[in-house]
Amino acid sequence: PDIFLFCRAAVVHTCRSPLVANLQEVSLPLLILLSLGVTIACCVHAMRNGRPYWWLFVLIGTSWIGAAIYLLVEVLPEMRRSRAARSLKTEVARLVDPQRDFREAAQRLEDHESVETLTAMAEQLAVRERYGEAATMLERCLHGPHEHDPGTLLRLAEARFLDGDPAGALTALDTLQEHNPGYHSEPGHLLYGRSQEALGLQEDALESYADLAGYATSEEPRVRLGLLLQKTGRTVEARAAFETVVRNLERASKVHFRNEREWYQAAKAN
Repeated sequence: PDIFLFCRAAVVHTCRSPLVANLQEVSLPLLILLSLGVTIACCVHAMRNGRPYWWLFVLIGTSWIGAAIYLLVEVLPEMRRSRAARSLKTEVARLVDPQRDFREAAQRLEDHESVETLTAMAEQLAVRERYGEAATMLERCLHGPHEHDPGTLLRLAEARFLDGDPAGALTALDTLQEHNPGYHSEPGHLLYGRSQEALGLQEDALESYADLAGYATSEEPRVRLGLLLQKTGRTVEARAAFETVVRNLERASKVHFRNEREWYQAAKAN
């Protein structure tokens, strides 16, 4: 009751102010509708999120003043704790100081060298397209119990490939397969085929793409298969591969189609 009386008095005082009087003269109906909409939205939020029932009295009895108090006390703190808010905060920090993550990773590596700090530094180098240096960091991880770690070997293969060393990528992937026979990775399988293609091993690459297309969740392997078939003059088989991609994605869900739009457009164009 005390909160209710306080908020009601605040409304009366505010409505007598010159600013509110001027606003009423300009567009009173619009303000009323806006205030009503915000109040209803706050009431719905309060009920859905189990807020104390007296918030409803505050919101209904004090109009936009109560809504403003509710937003400040209940909604904004909740939004600050949300994943989206944390993500936005991270992105803003990166825009303000884009080198911050790099400096922190370098400092942690200087303080203590470990697989974790080396991997983190490699990721920062890769983001900046310094793939050769990233590969060097990952190579330093491959010792002791981590000598044949599949995750590290896969990242190393990717860094080498992006650095223009497909032969080095194949070596890392062969080591991964040799020492981790049960390990399965679609990105690794695709990278194997792309490395073979980059080295001119066209038949081997075609076989890799065809095998991957049989189980992959993405249409990228089938598109790359079609492009390589086209490149080697096997146009009928290439067209069949592209038609399969187009047919699959035109029947897919909107989310999957959106994620695969690049490969749909490539298949459609060919």
